[in-house]
Amino acid sequence: MNIVSEGVLKEYRLALLKNRLLLRVLDETVNTNLHEAIILEAGVSAALARMSHYPLLLFPCLFEERVRMAAELDRLSTNWPRHNLSSVRSETTFMSGTAVAA
Repeated sequence: MNIVSEGVLKEYRLALLKNRLLLRVLDETVNTNLHEAIILEAGVSAALARMSHYPLLLFPCLFEERVRMAAELDRLSTNWPRHNLSSVRSETTFMSGTAVAA
């Protein structure tokens, strides 16, 4: 008779849930630039869920929120206006009160 400890079984179930949800989200994500962030968020969500008494209940919610946040950050970073270095330098100098010779 093989007896598996409750902690090992709980960890195994969380790993299965994490992998199943991770693969589903990766398959549904068209933007492949997000895949690395999604994989990272799955690991962070699992680590946070492990600290609770109900990791299997908490993980899907954490993972969904963290994926949504990663997608929003990616969207914002791609829409962020690009400035060249000289315009950023002159704006910074102007804000500090130093006159800039044009």
